[in-house]
Amino acid sequence: MDPLSLQSTQAVVLRPTGTGDELARVLQRGQVVAGEVLQNTDGSVLLAIGRHRITAQSQVRLEPGQRFLFEVVESSEGIALRILDPGSASDEPTLLRALRAVMGRSQPIGEIVAELRGALLTAQPAPEPGSPIATLLDALARHVWTSADGPEELARLLAQNGTSYEAHLLDAALETGSPRELERVAQALRAGLFAELAGDSGALGRTPDEFFSKLGEGLWRELARALGVDVATARATLLAELDWSALARDLKGWLGRALGSLGKDPAVAAAHARLQAVDFESWTREERLLFARVLLGAPAATEAARDPARVRARIALLVADLKSELLVALERTPPGPVRGAIERTLAALEAEQLFNLARAETGEARHWSLPIADGQRLATLDLTHHRVEERRAGGGEGEPSHRLSFAVDFTHTGPVRADLLARNGQLSVRLSVVEPSVVAHLRADLHELQTRLSTGGRSVHVALVPAELAEVRVRPGPAEIRYLREHHVMDLQG
Repeated sequence: MDPLSLQSTQAVVLRPTGTGDELARVLQRGQVVAGEVLQNTDGSVLLAIGRHRITAQSQVRLEPGQRFLFEVVESSEGIALRILDPGSASDEPTLLRALRAVMGRSQPIGEIVAELRGALLTAQPAPEPGSPIATLLDALARHVWTSADGPEELARLLAQNGTSYEAHLLDAALETGSPRELERVAQALRAGLFAELAGDSGALGRTPDEFFSKLGEGLWRELARALGVDVATARATLLAELDWSALARDLKGWLGRALGSLGKDPAVAAAHARLQAVDFESWTREERLLFARVLLGAPAATEAARDPARVRARIALLVADLKSELLVALERTPPGPVRGAIERTLAALEAEQLFNLARAETGEARHWSLPIADGQRLATLDLTHHRVEERRAGGGEGEPSHRLSFAVDFTHTGPVRADLLARNGQLSVRLSVVEPSVVAHLRADLHELQTRLSTGGRSVHVALVPAELAEVRVRPGPAEIRYLREHHVMDLQG
């Protein structure tokens, strides 16, 4: 082993629980070895050290997927493992370590919810009204979409399917937070965006304050131009009347126009090009809103945020989220099969959350899923959305287009996929179907479908194509996520 120069950063010692002879073959006093946490159960951890698996007692919680360097030391109870600098074992990204911990836990939401429902009914075939099992069964039923529910209910369920729970928590904190806390978050957003946009020339400012002062001036000019007034009039009247939600929704577009108003300096053009790579979709709505307010010099906190009715609505949204309801049920459920089923459901949701973070890292479309009724069983509706920034022929910004894909595998239809492209007031739909009988049925009703989609005067084109099974899948597996192809999730060395 190559010599290592390490300095202990925390006195965390693990005590292996194997027999002395067994441990002696693997661990020798003075060694420094790399290991990974595989499992953690009630203070007992399973470690992978090379090809060996070692169980040890730990006084601190170590999460599966964490990797450390251990020094083998003597203790009053025999061999022990002292954790050295946690960052020395690997310089890999935190996201990659988190993904490693959830690999293998991903599962279609229809399947995992059906399994949880089955475990609940096995434990209590006739649940007593108001019991924890009956309460959780009712909650699961509220998160299943049926075709009779309509698009509004679909939108609500997608927003509360568990994968955006932490984002809703953050929005609630930003909406009701203290001015000091909001300022802290705003400064962090500014610092991050400054690092992505500012160049080395300093032409737009060498500090975040200088840079965003110029950007704010440009944004005021664009807002004034859009309303046909001068900047002074806009500053005097707009803060109270501005549609902040609309500004937050198209934050990238407004910032692009603000940069364009700052002139034709190469540094401005470079910042504008870098802006296109910024994933504002990964910011929550309240983060975008907070950033816009601070950029324009408005107070970070709003009076509306203090409205009791608005606070109650925000809390109701959080309470009704699938992950929230599962966490409450987990807290109330003793160890056993039901608790294990709840934990597996939460693990599947958290795996999907991390996969979406990985997709965002490389600009891939975000994925949502929710359970959908299919007779007496549950299917999974998978959906991806990708916003594409369009460019005009002269180089200016055009209207963004939206690509939406969803797929479902019903018992009586087989796999069906729909790809929708909305651009410039036009809607293009491509239906991909595997079963020949379903293709024939849809082809007979294609004109009626196109007529229904054309309500509201939009131009609609619908294409129906027979497809192979592999062509109708929307739910990408880990191997199809670019971030996971570019980073080694599994370390096979040792």
